[in-house]
Amino acid sequence: SSTFTVNRATLRILKEEFERGHDFARGIEQDIEGWDALVHPTEFFTKNKDMIRIDVLAATEEHHQQWFGLVEANVRNYVNDTERFSPLQLHCYPKAFQWPWPTPPAAERCHPPTVQHCRSFFISFKLKAEKSDNSISLKRCNEKWIEQVQKKAERGEWYTPDMTIEMKQVRRKQFPSADFMPAMR
Repeated sequence: SSTFTVNRATLRILKEEFERGHDFARGIEQDIEGWDALVHPTEFFTKNKDMIRIDVLAATEEHHQQWFGLVEANVRNYVNDTERFSPLQLHCYPKAFQWPWPTPPAAERCHPPTVQHCRSFFISFKLKAEKSDNSISLKRCNEKWIEQVQKKAERGEWYTPDMTIEMKQVRRKQFPSADFMPAMR
């Protein structure tokens, strides 16, 4: 089952992490770095300047649990399809975040959802090649994926109109400071 879930994007990320681990081990071996460098905040939210935020919304907790499970199971398909049909490399953060986060003025920059039951996935993206066209629209990929997920729920006969997916492009500068962003701790 684990080979089924390792797609090209995951394989690329695994290779990058193995290389980073090897460099880290070599740094410790040569007394360039200490062991404290092993545990540090994630670089996910600072590594790339562009991200896609997928909000999974529902009106009730029961509906949200069902809907979230289906969406979570299909995020991998979104990453695969988008990488296959666009000049982008995607990297999905491995866990979703429960809203609401603390909402001081700084958190408002990331435009929190207004529905009570919501969890969000974050997918960073960058161009595969520097020479690619910079005007890329993910609108069609997003719409197609949302439609596919909704159809799966409808076939299961438990889909309700309050179950929605919102996808937004967010930029690094829109995120609040590390004090308010749970993943950055």
